[in-house]
Amino acid sequence: LEKRKELMESSNSAVTTGRNGSQERHYDSDFLRETKAKAKKTEEAMLQSRRLLTDALEIGDGVLDNLEEQRETLLDAAERVEDTGSLAAQSREILRRMANRTLFNKLFLYFVILCLLVSIALVLYFLYIKKH
Repeated sequence: LEKRKELMESSNSAVTTGRNGSQERHYDSDFLRETKAKAKKTEEAMLQSRRLLTDALEIGDGVLDNLEEQRETLLDAAERVEDTGSLAAQSREILRRMANRTLFNKLFLYFVILCLLVSIALVLYFLYIKKH
C-alpha cells in the first residue's frame, strides 16, 4: 500500500535520498515552475477581469446618468408638446370664432347695403316718379 502511494506521488515529485538515508521528496522544479506560471497567469487574468469590470461599471454608471438626463429632457419636451397642443386647440377655437364673427359682420353689412338701396329706390320713386 505504501509503495502504491509512492508511485502515485512520483509523477508529481522526485524521490531523493538525503544524507541520513531518509527519503526526502522534492517537487519537480518544472512542475513547480509550470504551476507558478499558471497561478501568475490566473492572477493576471483575474486582475484584468477586475479592471474590465470596474471600467464596465463606470461606463454603465455614465450611461445610466446620460439616460436619466435624456429621460428628463424627453419628459420636458413631452410636456411642452402637450402645452403646444393645448395652445393650438385654443387658437383654433379663437380662429373659428373670428371666422363666424366675420361671416356675421359680412351678412349684416350686406343687409344694411340692401336696406340702403331699397331706401334710395323709394326716395327716388317718391321724388321723381310720384311728382310726374
